[in-house]
Amino acid sequence: MKDRKSTAQLVERLQKLDPGRNPWAAQQLAKELGEKKVKEAVPRLLEILEMTGALTTGKEVMRALGAIGDPRALEPLIYQLKAKSSTAAWALGDLGDIRAVEPLIEALSSSEYLIRGSAARSLGVLGDERGVEPLKKLLKDQEDWVRKNVMQALAKLGVSDAAGLDEWVLEHVSPQEEAKRLVELDLVEKAKIKRMYHRGIRRVLSPSGKKIDPAVDELVMVSAKIGCGACLMDFPLPDPFKLSVRGSGDEASCQTFTCPGCGSENEICGYLTESPEKGQECWIITDLIFIPLRFRESPYLGWPDPDVKKISVETSSAGPQSLGDIEETLNGSKLKFDEIEKEWDFKEAISKEEKKDLVLTNTVGFENLKKMSVYKILPLWGQEIASSDMFQIEGILKCSVCQKESSVNFKLGLQGFFKSPSQHSVKCQYCSSSDMMVGVTTEVKKGEKKYWLLAFRDVGPLDAYDAVPRLKVEKLAVIKSD
Repeated sequence: MKDRKSTAQLVERLQKLDPGRNPWAAQQLAKELGEKKVKEAVPRLLEILEMTGALTTGKEVMRALGAIGDPRALEPLIYQLKAKSSTAAWALGDLGDIRAVEPLIEALSSSEYLIRGSAARSLGVLGDERGVEPLKKLLKDQEDWVRKNVMQALAKLGVSDAAGLDEWVLEHVSPQEEAKRLVELDLVEKAKIKRMYHRGIRRVLSPSGKKIDPAVDELVMVSAKIGCGACLMDFPLPDPFKLSVRGSGDEASCQTFTCPGCGSENEICGYLTESPEKGQECWIITDLIFIPLRFRESPYLGWPDPDVKKISVETSSAGPQSLGDIEETLNGSKLKFDEIEKEWDFKEAISKEEKKDLVLTNTVGFENLKKMSVYKILPLWGQEIASSDMFQIEGILKCSVCQKESSVNFKLGLQGFFKSPSQHSVKCQYCSSSDMMVGVTTEVKKGEKKYWLLAFRDVGPLDAYDAVPRLKVEKLAVIKSD
């Protein structure tokens, strides 16, 4: 009853509101009514659309009408499409009425790239085969954004053999379509849905139907950039930018980047889910995790907006990612049984659950975890390491500042955080910054010891991207004390 009453109140407020005198309130009401899919608001929203046209208020109304999905909005939205509104082209896809297919196909020949791209996206959402051939003609469009939307649409329509179609495609996801599922999957907090809008969530599609192996695969993004969720400035990510994804039920692999314009922290996470209904789905979800004081009251705060020129899936260079069978764990690595004495393995810890011991034992603060790569040294047969034992670690370290790789060979004890000789500093041969390796032992429950290797920036320029060093282990051996 409370929800019904609140939606009735929203409709009543919209009825009384003069959108010309108070456009901001009209936009906010339209957005909220669209999110709630309130069909009772459609007549008044259509009146406001007729008054405002393609002005900012009218755009918000069109989005709301598309989200509500009432067929009464079809003709007004087609009218706005013919009046050259890219927002109408986008909203017609959300509306879900296949009578919009022909007008959208006509819009593919528009001279305005925003209309072509939005129309392509909507044809993919509507899923009508009539859009296939017209869409194929746009695979060579001069605008990257149009091509990306065309490829997303063709992938949704089941086309996998068109010339110019990438093997992997990054799809824009509308919260109106996916919000409920994302909340149910615990990928997004319900309270954050309202500020997502069309930013912050992307889904990785495979037109060929290929699947991602969470144990060894990672996403590789070329010419990736992100629109800051606070100041809206676009800034580039490391090129290529690599992001791991994990299996259903695991936490995401996340990386944090500081906006050079305003100092806010933007987070990018990779998730992999699988269900009987939807099969495997790969998600890229961003969030704004730190906002400078001067931006905290801004009405424009939203989710960081990721943009990628091209995406592929490659075997990870970060080493084995899951335990499983020992043979499977060592597959693709230079580790040999005799080098780890058939007793030790090495993996990156990526979930909050895996890392909680470090927080519970006050070894590392939760905020500091975001600035580290955390690795677990795993006893395959349950043995413990003595306090005086050392690990010999050889491999490749990717610098946190310049992202270039250098060979490393060092010994490390695991006596405790910042206790000699449990730390080792690695100076980059390319940029002279330093990254620190620290060995840690934790014991939350008596008799259950866990062994960790933490990697983080030690010395580097203040304005460098807030990336973390990454370690690929090629040789791991235990040096026993006498």
